[in-house]
Amino acid sequence: MPPTGSRHEPPAVAVSSQLEHRGVDGHAPQEGFCRTVIQCGRYGDMAMSPAERLAVTAPYGQRWPGLAAPQPVGDDPDLHADECVSFMLAGNPGLRLGLVATARGTDSITAAGWQGPANYDNDTAKLSAVLRSWEHRFATRVIGVGFAELYLSVAVPPTDHAVALTIAAEHFAFCPDNVWQGNAPDLTTYAGRLIDAPIWSFWWD
Repeated sequence: MPPTGSRHEPPAVAVSSQLEHRGVDGHAPQEGFCRTVIQCGRYGDMAMSPAERLAVTAPYGQRWPGLAAPQPVGDDPDLHADECVSFMLAGNPGLRLGLVATARGTDSITAAGWQGPANYDNDTAKLSAVLRSWEHRFATRVIGVGFAELYLSVAVPPTDHAVALTIAAEHFAFCPDNVWQGNAPDLTTYAGRLIDAPIWSFWWD
């Protein structure tokens, strides 16, 4: 629950204003998707040929598929977030609560000055803009951050592979290391792991 009161309003307003200029209409993710496919990652995938890199993002290649459609209303997103946090705490009781003065959780990583994805993009407001879009379309909530990790609860995850594949492209544009250096060799495999997944996690090298 974000703090209320006039002394907390300036940072929230400043962040909100910053994000309004980064509306997620498909352009920012498209640029990130194409740039990531062309430039590739930083380590293991550097040895890939152009054809091998395009195979990772098949069936899209360098073509941005657009944003995934919103999912039907499901569980209460805040109650689902509470359940996910309880699950995370059960596995790691050393986690600590963080309070950030923002109007919404999506803006917290920007307001807090979090620099987890700095090796990929040091403008965290772009990421907050994407998180706002996911909040609307998939009822996500920011439930945890680490040094370079981000965790979201997902109240309405995709239930079929076609929708999951489009979301996988968004994840790839948002955090390419999830695919380039994760356990999924391509978007198709990664998409399969998003079906009915209650939590999305991201890691930037």
